[in-house]
Amino acid sequence: MKFFIMFVVALSSNAFSAIAQHEADNWYFGYYSGISFQNNSVIKAEGGQTRTVEGCASISDRYTGDLLFYTDGISVWNGKHQIVKNGKGLKGGGSSTQGALIIPNPANRIEYYIFTVAEEASKSLDLSYSVISFENDSGEIISKNNVILTSASEKLTGTIDCDGSGFWVVAHHTSKSIIYSYHIDKLGVNITPVISPYISDKSYFVRGYMKISPNREKLILTSTIYGGYLALFNFDAKSGKISNQMNIIDGEDTISVLGPYGVTFSPDNSKCYVTNYSNTIYQYEVNLPDATSIRNSKYILNGNYKYNAALQIGPNGKIYVAQGNESGSLGVISYPNLKGNACNYLANVVSLSGECHSGLPNFMDYIFNSTGPVYGPQIPCAPPIATAISDSDCVGSRLVFKDISKYAKRRFWSFPSGTPSTSTDSIVSVTYSKAGTYKVRLVAENDNGSDTTYTEAIIFPLPTANAGEDKNICQNEKIQLGDKPEVVNTYSWLPITDLDNPSIANPNASPKSTTQYILTVTSEHGCIAYDTVLVTVGNIVAKVSNDTTICSGSSVQLLASGGAKYTWTPSTGLSDSTIENPIATPTKKPPTKYSSPAAHAKIPHSSPSRSIHNPPPTPDKTKPSASAQAQK
Repeated sequence: MKFFIMFVVALSSNAFSAIAQHEADNWYFGYYSGISFQNNSVIKAEGGQTRTVEGCASISDRYTGDLLFYTDGISVWNGKHQIVKNGKGLKGGGSSTQGALIIPNPANRIEYYIFTVAEEASKSLDLSYSVISFENDSGEIISKNNVILTSASEKLTGTIDCDGSGFWVVAHHTSKSIIYSYHIDKLGVNITPVISPYISDKSYFVRGYMKISPNREKLILTSTIYGGYLALFNFDAKSGKISNQMNIIDGEDTISVLGPYGVTFSPDNSKCYVTNYSNTIYQYEVNLPDATSIRNSKYILNGNYKYNAALQIGPNGKIYVAQGNESGSLGVISYPNLKGNACNYLANVVSLSGECHSGLPNFMDYIFNSTGPVYGPQIPCAPPIATAISDSDCVGSRLVFKDISKYAKRRFWSFPSGTPSTSTDSIVSVTYSKAGTYKVRLVAENDNGSDTTYTEAIIFPLPTANAGEDKNICQNEKIQLGDKPEVVNTYSWLPITDLDNPSIANPNASPKSTTQYILTVTSEHGCIAYDTVLVTVGNIVAKVSNDTTICSGSSVQLLASGGAKYTWTPSTGLSDSTIENPIATPTKKPPTKYSSPAAHAKIPHSSPSRSIHNPPPTPDKTKPSASAQAQK
């Protein structure tokens, strides 16, 4: 099988999709707790200054992984664990679910936005942002507490935008089913949000998490109300809008009085995990077509810690579980892309130097996407780039075609004269019944358009295998098999026993017993054909009937046996000299002797014969002789 690949190369100036992304290498959270991801290991990070029950955020250098700063939504510490200049008094809250979120400034690599939402107990439930600059190494807040939304809940998430040049910050109303998306680009924060209302009979949305999937296609949120609320939406990274609401839990969760709290997607975007301040973690398959199917896919993971809270993907692709109620360790879901218990959830895996409580750092999870290039945005605000891997093979063989298009969500194959002739699968097996070169079309699509590419399926003909007609020979005789060779083909005979050359098209065979020979012919393209020939080795014993006396002008039937073919001589007076039992009507008065010599085999014994006496009306004492020889 031979593969051909058609490539279309696209260059991107995207400033935020570099392969090396280490923003999440250092976490600081809870009461003086921290962990660091180094060389695929997780170790305690000492020196953390946070004293928060829930919301917090950290960020490290995207290239080196060195800690830049972290915040509990109220104070900001630099990489040396020092309060940055003007770094106190931000409008977050120590008990705000997602109290802080850090966003790079697309216009300035040494500046970051710190978005904060207040806790429920605060007098003003505002969504605000501040700006930190590292013009000096220690850092400084240069703009503080710019309010862009009042009546904001404790839910706060974000992601990179569709073309990778900016970001979305997404917030939720406290008591209304409304989601707000704010765009950030090189011009700054657009304080006019994209507003997405949705349908819900709930009037409390303050507490609980909201996350955007790593591939930026879905948004999920929880609300900690009695019976619980868990809703899944589509997210449009181009417009910031949400759509296609599906309520997964809507008052049915009775395991915990608080209902769903923590939530996150798996790195491959196929699943979500939900906590509810119990020892239970729910796993759902989020790519199923409807809410009922997703709801029915629930798998319950039980651990031995009873206050599971925040969930956060780490740089190593594992999900870490905040064990609330002053725990000194974290739980881990080691293989979150796998279904059921195969995800391997364990409590009390990572030891901390402080206390965990309910929160973990809030990150934009696009940096953890595992379904495309190593990190970064996967689907830009542009049509896909269609790329196909083609194949060539022999008539009747299965050719494999692969769609490796960039940014494609759907594809449509066309295989004229092939079986099947169309497909929407990413990998397709196709057969062709005739040799030739066939055009193959691939149309790749996403929500921003389509792209078409063409490639070819090259089908090579099968060689001709001719082992010849079946043969009949006598012992110690040889016979030639096969046919004339074709220069570009190779030949192989089996068994090789009693062949003078098993690697040519027409060897001589002298088998000692009846043998079937198999001929394999291989063309220059590797196509293979087979044929067989049966060589029957005989030991003939010919028999004819006894001599007979008849009257002149009369007839008699001659009888012979023991052969496959017969030839009687002389043929004069015979109805058919090539059959085993001809009618003889001799005209000569002397006795006529008929015989049947072998045409294709040498008979190693005397030829049987039959003499027919043809006397006149009166007895004739002359006794002529006749013979017949059967042959194989």
